Amino acid sequence: LLDHPSDIYPHFYCEYTKNQDCPKKNKNATNNKQQNNRTMSEKSAPLIANCDVTSTKNKDIYDAWATNYEKDVREWGYSLPEKVAEVLKGYIPTLATKKNDSTITTDNNDSNSNSNDDDGDDSIIRILDAGAGNGLSGLALRNAVAATTTTSSSATNTTTTTNGKSFKCHLSGNDISPAMLAIAKSRNCYDDLRIVDLNNDTTNDTNANTNLPYETNQFDVIACTGTLTYIDPNKSNLLREFARMVRPGGIVCYTNRTDKLELWKDVESELLVSEEGSSGGGGDGD
Repeated sequence: LLDHPSDIYPHFYCEYTKNQDCPKKNKNATNNKQQNNRTMSEKSAPLIANCDVTSTKNKDIYDAWATNYEKDVREWGYSLPEKVAEVLKGYIPTLATKKNDSTITTDNNDSNSNSNDDDGDDSIIRILDAGAGNGLSGLALRNAVAATTTTSSSATNTTTTTNGKSFKCHLSGNDISPAMLAIAKSRNCYDDLRIVDLNNDTTNDTNANTNLPYETNQFDVIACTGTLTYIDPNKSNLLREFARMVRPGGIVCYTNRTDKLELWKDVESELLVSEEGSSGGGGDGD
């Protein structure tokens, strides 16, 4: 679990923490004050510190922001995709599994898949970039995979590690914003991409434990960078879904903004207790 440091978005984070206790009736006044204090380059981006957990609103914000998103966040000093990838890099060679491993489920129903996972006898590592946005995280994850290897073939998507072990990487991604995903697709680093709302309200869903469109034990690694800010921990079953979707012994790595950590503590504690007492599937919530 990586904490989201307060200096990731310095231009709005300080304003948010100073005003987070303001009554809702003063929200417009607070927004106006924040807007007036921002530079011209900052005004091209939305004040995402004030975003809530309403999926349609956040979809609209990121659809409208997609073209300028990378420029804006890089100007803010945003490097979390690379930091997450760096953390995961050391685990990648050891997590690659044989394709005939019975604990792994491959989703063969994805019409957008560009993978040739069924060819040959190489091992494979399956990674999900949950909340992929415009693909910054996917690109960083691909680079992390490449950094663990001595040779790499883009034609076959095969890499060879320093210990001579060969494996392929299948990288899946999802996001709620079609405009962001269109940019992610143009990076050519994903094997499949889907429009998925990670903030589905599962409070009235009798099948809430399997509400995301992925199979049980499908992934070796699930990475979720800069996304939990927009998820309601009291309604979404996201972390439990991650535990279902990652294979036994796999890794879930997610980030959260520091002012949101307390909101997730109960969910995390309940999930850890549940997983420790279970002898079934599910991975490690590292």
